[in-house]
Amino acid sequence: SVYFDDYQSAYLATEILLKRDCREIAYIGVTLKDRAVGRNRRIGFTDALAQYQIQPDERKMVETQFDMEDGYEAARILMERNVPFDGIFCATAELAFGAMSYLRQQNVHVPEQVKVSAVGNNRLATLPLTTVSLSHRTGGSEAAAMLLDLIQEQEIPRRSEKMICCLHERKSTLG
Repeated sequence: SVYFDDYQSAYLATEILLKRDCREIAYIGVTLKDRAVGRNRRIGFTDALAQYQIQPDERKMVETQFDMEDGYEAARILMERNVPFDGIFCATAELAFGAMSYLRQQNVHVPEQVKVSAVGNNRLATLPLTTVSLSHRTGGSEAAAMLLDLIQEQEIPRRSEKMICCLHERKSTLG
């Protein structure tokens, strides 16, 4: 099987916010019922905070769905809670795009006032987003190679391949 390191990708995306001096980091994620994107990325987020002796604050955490509109709404909820934050980690790039759209509408400047990072190497935003990519192309190639081995050999040892993730720092965390 081929799988992606959702824990490490969230850890790296949170850690870059911490390295850029964010200490009040909000979290926009998805349901914990989703093991990879929900649970593993949330654990990566909280573990990165723990490395810097920061306790997660439930008031700065919003669980939502996967779409850009959901990220927009989650950012609105965070702002309405009136709990200060200087960074936002989003479980997906789509959530981050929605959150940045809401921040922009509220005249909150990214990255000067709030830095944003996410998992997923998607470049749709007008402001380049710092992301951690999950190597989907490499994962697909590896899975295809495993399938061909299985077809040709008919009996191969069971194995798992964890795809590496890669941080791409862009403007949303610089400045």
